[in-house]
Amino acid sequence: MSIIDLKELHQQIKRKLFEIAFVVDGFNKCGDNDLSRYSEIFFKNILNIIFKHLSLNLEKVEKINQDTYDLIDFKSLICFQITSNKQKVKRAKTLNNYKQKYSQTISEIYVLIITTEKYTKLKSEDIRYKELNIIELIAIMENKCNSTDLLEIRDILFNSFGSDSKPIKKQKEASKPKAISLKEFKRIRVLEKKLKSELIYPEYYNHFTQEQLYDSPFEQFKDMRFILRAFDDNEYPEVTDTSKWSRTFLYDFYLNGLQIWLSAGRGVNIIYNNITEEWFVEYSYESPNILTENQVRIEHARVIGKLPYTNIVDFHDGDEYYNDYHIFCKYIGVEDSPFEEIVHIVKNSFGFWVELDTKKQIKTNA
Repeated sequence: MSIIDLKELHQQIKRKLFEIAFVVDGFNKCGDNDLSRYSEIFFKNILNIIFKHLSLNLEKVEKINQDTYDLIDFKSLICFQITSNKQKVKRAKTLNNYKQKYSQTISEIYVLIITTEKYTKLKSEDIRYKELNIIELIAIMENKCNSTDLLEIRDILFNSFGSDSKPIKKQKEASKPKAISLKEFKRIRVLEKKLKSELIYPEYYNHFTQEQLYDSPFEQFKDMRFILRAFDDNEYPEVTDTSKWSRTFLYDFYLNGLQIWLSAGRGVNIIYNNITEEWFVEYSYESPNILTENQVRIEHARVIGKLPYTNIVDFHDGDEYYNDYHIFCKYIGVEDSPFEEIVHIVKNSFGFWVELDTKKQIKTNA
């Protein structure tokens, strides 16, 4: 059996595409309708993979915001217009331009609408004009793409998405992971499946909106609160200076394990310098800092601990002291914790959650 979990792979891709649709919709509400950067950065390569059965090699047109199409395959003369505008007037204009200017030179034109919402398709006798939204694009992907295709699409989305918004790059060099044995690899695979089966609502993506899943990924969990414990801790449930257990909150899954929301329940702001990119944490119980030149206050930051599967030993559902899930770990990570990394994430001006550069963190203005 393949080690690739196709269902999970599909869900990762769908979730990211839904996220794009959600953020683009936010841009539209702010009056930003320019999708040319997304056409070039994301959809060109993604469409080439999804429509590879048509042997597409889409290229960006030279004229930005061209009136009929954004991408073209010069060999087959199949074109795509990428838009977030669901209005019939916009699509009718595209169809009319196509008929008047390009029907003799373009073999087919697809209009990809960056939305997951329902829309009324234009009625056209020309079968060469086709419309689809993100959900319909996903349906084609699920029908046409194999596991290799899906991995390529996921890499494009997760490695590139947000590059146009210039998120702050992490400069902290993570230590190279030690090679694991085949036995440990198999243990991790089984553990991952058990955690997802036990902790997540079945088909949670059908019960929450795009906005909820993007802003609150912890909604997927049956109960986000849990007990994090060292497997060799012998002080639980007592709390001392040397205790290696805490009551904390699940945030999301990531490639290597679980993300833990360390700052849940307490306000965390970031004081960020737009010029030097230096930053520091400001807690809600502290007196507000006086901002200096070029500084801004970014509210509602989230402190996330990345807990790799390799550091998780076991888990079970509650005991006589706490009815929460208990996750037992090896405390061999940063700052004597089980985490391979602790990061601060904030929403940037484009609406994307991005990680702050840990090497740019300072204590205070002083």
